[in-house]
Amino acid sequence: GATLAVTNAYYAIEACNLAIYGQGGTDATGKSTEGQIRVTGLIGIRMNNLTINGGQVITTTNGKGNGNCIWAWENIIINGGKVDATSNDKAYGIYAHRDITINGGEVKATVNGLFGIRAERDVTINDGQVTATSSSAGIMAHSDIFSHGNVNISGGQVPATGRDGSGIRAYGNVTISGCTFLKAEINTK
Repeated sequence: GATLAVTNAYYAIEACNLAIYGQGGTDATGKSTEGQIRVTGLIGIRMNNLTINGGQVITTTNGKGNGNCIWAWENIIINGGKVDATSNDKAYGIYAHRDITINGGEVKATVNGLFGIRAERDVTINDGQVTATSSSAGIMAHSDIFSHGNVNISGGQVPATGRDGSGIRAYGNVTISGCTFLKAEINTK
């Protein structure tokens, strides 16, 4: 598959709405041939709505206080594929002002600051392997999967660890069903 590399001094990718479609499969040796997007900047991807349909999206930020990897003013939907969001800043790995929905795939958010995955409304995980890790705490920075609304997990593997032990935090409800592996302290307010 093809690789698109985007490097910028501030926003690496900024748009109103973006849909990413990964195409490919595996070659005769089992190696992935899916398309790949590599994003590096002070802020990785920022837009109103983001939908990822397969492929590989790899974001790395080294910002100065707001180096969010994947940031949407509205919703983020991930339908399979591989998403890797890494920030060496006091920032969010994957952040939406509304909802985050993950439907399968492999999603990894690693940050040296706030939350690995944060939604102002609901976080919904339907299957897949979702790993969120945060190594530092700040204002409300206690969890790796955080929602002002509800966190709903149905199936998949979800290890989440935070500095203060809070892997998952929601101001609404946390609902878990059919999860094959969950490693997280859960807090609700």
